[in-house]
Amino acid sequence: MIRSLLENDYSVDVIVSNLSERGITSSDIEDRLSKRYRGANFIVRKHPSLLNKSKKGIKEKKFYYLYLLTLMYDYMSFNKFKVFSFRLMPYNIRKLVDKKLASGMYDIYYSNYLYNVPSNITNHNVKVVSDIHDLQYRRIENDVIPAVGKFQALLYKIFYKSSEFKRLDLVDKIISISPIETKLIQKFMPNKNIITIPATADANNSFIDKVDQKYDITFIGSNSDANRDSLLWFLNECYPYIIKNNSNIKFLIQGKITGNKLILNNEVFNNNLNKNIIASDYVEYLSDVYSDTKVIICPIIKGSGMKIKVIEALSFAKVIVGTDIAFEGINIENDEEGIVANDSNEFAREILGLISNEKRRNNMQISAYELFKSEHSFDSCVIEMSKVLI
Repeated sequence: MIRSLLENDYSVDVIVSNLSERGITSSDIEDRLSKRYRGANFIVRKHPSLLNKSKKGIKEKKFYYLYLLTLMYDYMSFNKFKVFSFRLMPYNIRKLVDKKLASGMYDIYYSNYLYNVPSNITNHNVKVVSDIHDLQYRRIENDVIPAVGKFQALLYKIFYKSSEFKRLDLVDKIISISPIETKLIQKFMPNKNIITIPATADANNSFIDKVDQKYDITFIGSNSDANRDSLLWFLNECYPYIIKNNSNIKFLIQGKITGNKLILNNEVFNNNLNKNIIASDYVEYLSDVYSDTKVIICPIIKGSGMKIKVIEALSFAKVIVGTDIAFEGINIENDEEGIVANDSNEFAREILGLISNEKRRNNMQISAYELFKSEHSFDSCVIEMSKVLI
């Protein structure tokens, strides 16, 4: 979205909350982002949860204990069970956003997640645009509530959905990445200005004709509950059938999911690690991973909304075998741009069939890339963003 704003000749200041890079300074991240998105001004603040617990100075201790107090406030005020909390938008980010908006320098406040829309946003004379990605109450209902105790489940049911729509009411224009999400919002807020802009990625079609790939199948994922459960389902229900029918299969698992304790303790994973299964941690650029892979798998069994990883795979002209959930909101026609399979045996058979049939795979790669170009390219995003900010 930053690039599309710059392409539409907007002057852009970006506030970034660093949630993952503990050992990297804010100035280093600002320099890196400025080189990647030339023309935008970046202001990075470390999330208080990343403060070094073993080497705190007086200033760091003050900030850290203040953060702990805000977490206590979240729990006591039930904000922990709402869409907006100090954990998601910490005090240092709130203070910075409020200071910037109070300067009167800005026409638009663009939030990349709904939880970054502060409750006092109406105090500032700005148009508020929020890219919500997905309606989070669906994820809470499907993934979180079944995994917590009865009391916490009750609190989520009481507070989360209502808080999400209350926060949406503060937004002038809502960006949804899926037609399904758009219809759901319209059902509850029929007069709201909602614009659907599907997820996009940069074009990477140079790998369509690459030969001698290292990996037959690849799973890419962060260390989330949805990725964990989906990969465990694949390892336990699909992989034994695959390895039984093709003992030479090479399966790459790429990303932070490789550090998940349940994955590390999985019997199938351990029995095949460094033989047929290759585990690789986080890499900044995935181009080599995609170019060395025949088939991308998305065995998603939980979650909601459009999956960015599917769009990214399409941008690299890769054939994807996924579940219905994996392709939600994406116009995949089965056996054309990808393969839809929900049964474990069918999922495994489709993978084996694609690996052994290069001609079919190549034809589907071309179709996958055509779908990406027509509905998820960066150029289409630039055009749609020009409409959003009018």
